[in-house]
Amino acid sequence: MSDIERKLASVRLIAGLRPIPGADMIECATVDGWELVVKKGEFEVGQKCVYFEIDSFLPVREEYEFLRKSSFKSTKHLGDGFRLRTIKLRGQISQGLALPYAGSEPVGANITEALGVKKWELPDNHGGLIVRSGSKARATFPRFLRRTDQERIQNCFGQIQSLPADTLFEVTLKLDGSSMTVWHKDGESGVCSRNLNILERDREPWLERIRSAGEFLGLKPGLLDRFEDGLDWLKCKIFGGRPGLAKQQSVFWDVARGAGLIEILERVGANIALQGEIMGPGIQGNRENLPNHQFFLFDIWDIDHQRYFSPRERADYLSAIDPDGVIQHAPILGYLSRSYFGSVGDILRFANLKSLNHPIAEGVVFKAENGQTSFKAINNSYLLKEAA
Repeated sequence: MSDIERKLASVRLIAGLRPIPGADMIECATVDGWELVVKKGEFEVGQKCVYFEIDSFLPVREEYEFLRKSSFKSTKHLGDGFRLRTIKLRGQISQGLALPYAGSEPVGANITEALGVKKWELPDNHGGLIVRSGSKARATFPRFLRRTDQERIQNCFGQIQSLPADTLFEVTLKLDGSSMTVWHKDGESGVCSRNLNILERDREPWLERIRSAGEFLGLKPGLLDRFEDGLDWLKCKIFGGRPGLAKQQSVFWDVARGAGLIEILERVGANIALQGEIMGPGIQGNRENLPNHQFFLFDIWDIDHQRYFSPRERADYLSAIDPDGVIQHAPILGYLSRSYFGSVGDILRFANLKSLNHPIAEGVVFKAENGQTSFKAINNSYLLKEAA
């Protein structure tokens, strides 16, 4: 359940309706595992609706104008629109928006693109992770990798319930940082943010042109690096300044090298990717108050076989390639069987816990021993207080 296409707007059914104590004009509707506040009398149980998930960014259209006072946002990267987030009304948590649907699309149809809905997110500037200069992308996210993401429990509870009762899940703390992937494939290494493959060195234009010419001529990377260092030294000697000003290293790469991740992957030589969260100063407000940038691994991607390692495989592989424990793992909270999951509410209550150094954790991630089934539960307290 990774690398999912998120259905921000989809055709669904109203599964249930119940009153909200002390509220005469509104009631609580259930759509799959989501609960949201709707106008009383607007829906009946079993009725089709268009459901917009939280994090939806709706376009400016007449039918959404009722959201303007509470949800209007104007951004450079997304334009103008209405952002849906977790709110609380009359003591009831409300997540998403349901509108009546009279179209012909079947239940489950993804109509995100048709309605012009985008995902609300900040622009990918590599988490603002730079050293004296902005990081640049050398390419888009490689196709041989998989982006780090899991489906929310509200959307997949039925699928989870269909698994055998003794299916064991690893439960890890979900950390609020920036996604980072360190990969090695066929002798080449790289580092990615959530959406981009990042240059290790952010070169000045003149140096970038020289580098590109050298690569075109087939010169080896090590030779080009030494040539760059010499040019950089000469530039500083003539014009002043310190060596290194012509080529700044991305903090993603700085962490990957400083934590020994690149060295480990190159020594092992296998085509794999280490995926995790980078946290520290300048990242998501540094909620954990970490003194320096740190990488917390949560997955290993097998590039050759295009699959994730299971939790057990991951632990065994880490022990083999990193016997000294250089690679830091995301906190493992324990292991739970599928039979523990009585309801979506049970899982969300479990997700309401403390983080490393913060009283409110972002949530938890569940990964089955088969290595292919995973989901996340985001802490509602986090959504209400931290991600507003």
